Amino acid sequence: MAEALVVGALVSGFANVVLDRLISPEEEGAMLPCDILSKNKYLRVLSLDIPNVFPDSIGKLIQLRYLDLSWSDIEVLPQSLCNFCNLQTLKLVGCSKLTMLPNGMYNLVNLRHLDIRGTHLKEMPKGMGKLKQLHILSYYIVGKSEDNGIQELGGLLNLRASLQIWKLENVVDANQARNARIIDKKHIEYLILKWSSGDDMVSNTHTDGQDILHALQPHHVLKKC
Repeated sequence: MAEALVVGALVSGFANVVLDRLISPEEEGAMLPCDILSKNKYLRVLSLDIPNVFPDSIGKLIQLRYLDLSWSDIEVLPQSLCNFCNLQTLKLVGCSKLTMLPNGMYNLVNLRHLDIRGTHLKEMPKGMGKLKQLHILSYYIVGKSEDNGIQELGGLLNLRASLQIWKLENVVDANQARNARIIDKKHIEYLILKWSSGDDMVSNTHTDGQDILHALQPHHVLKKC
């Protein structure tokens, strides 16, 4: 039994190191070995520089803990990504062509780090409030629907460091803003609140901006707002 555990650990470590150093698809003739990836049940860490099509077969890597697709030309993430129920870190830094996250993101219940800096998301997927283990979220875009509105932030009490909230013009009233529970996020040190400008600005005569701002009052430990 001991020998089996040692061998398993070695295989896991070897797979992580080798697959983390795959040849970039930008190099002539390079190909992503999807069959190898999908069959490697030991894989925990994966960092890839991929073209604009994400191999759907990688969704079989349900033991994956860390996935880094930063600075790739990926345009669409497959729904199979939401099978990574053990995933703790998802890095999408600089994926400027990415405009949407999969609708099933709420299934990633162990996700702690979602780095979406440099992406051009149009809105957040539904049910983000179910990611209760989330510590790092680069920004949150307030949607117009109930399942991706500002109230979804209410379930994310473990957020820390900095948080940006965009498109606050979509907040209907102060009660909705209060449900975001910003004041209960005791680990947030920097808070940035953004309304759209220009043609994207939505004016709502039924809401009082001051009341909404008051409802978004942060915890006293905040260092900068």
